[in-house]
Amino acid sequence: MTCGARLPADPAGPRAAGTRCSADARRDEAALAAARILAARETRWHRRLALAKRTGKTVICIGLVMPGADKDPSGAPEAFAELLGALLRLLSERGMTCTERDIWTSADGRHALLAVDADARSAKAACVALEEHHPLGRLADADVTGADGRAVGRTELGLPPRRCLLCGRPAAECARARSHPLEEVLGCVRSILQGVRAVAEDLPRS
Repeated sequence: MTCGARLPADPAGPRAAGTRCSADARRDEAALAAARILAARETRWHRRLALAKRTGKTVICIGLVMPGADKDPSGAPEAFAELLGALLRLLSERGMTCTERDIWTSADGRHALLAVDADARSAKAACVALEEHHPLGRLADADVTGADGRAVGRTELGLPPRRCLLCGRPAAECARARSHPLEEVLGCVRSILQGVRAVAEDLPRS
């Protein structure tokens, strides 16, 4: 086609063409956001390994379970701060000392890395206790890496996997099968976040 030649008209009309352009733009934006989240997750994994290697200690990575594209919605900062504080108190109560912490926010939400004087299995047990018993524990996502760089999961403690927010089945299975509409999962998360300030105020302090 020569310079200045007119493009053929869209047979469906200008409105349909504009709608398609908008849809394409939304898809491109969603793909870019997903790429940023994946890159942030990979960076976080490397930070975990680097901290374990540098300190020679068990490393806990704590964040929030945030489905969807918005990883830092209203209420998330307060929920993260409360869960991080609760985890630090729990570790202290169990005789585990946090010697170093690294807190940041990225495309994948808020996270903290904690270098802990404890064996990885004991640290994982503390994280599971937080996830299972804290009022906001359903939103907690705490992973443990040993000093050797090996991740320690619930199965090594003989514990069942995390439960789905909606149905109680293993969360990983529901996520893989996309068993629940995203809006239903987001609604559950929003419901928890809406009461986060009141919950935090009512929590006992040790």
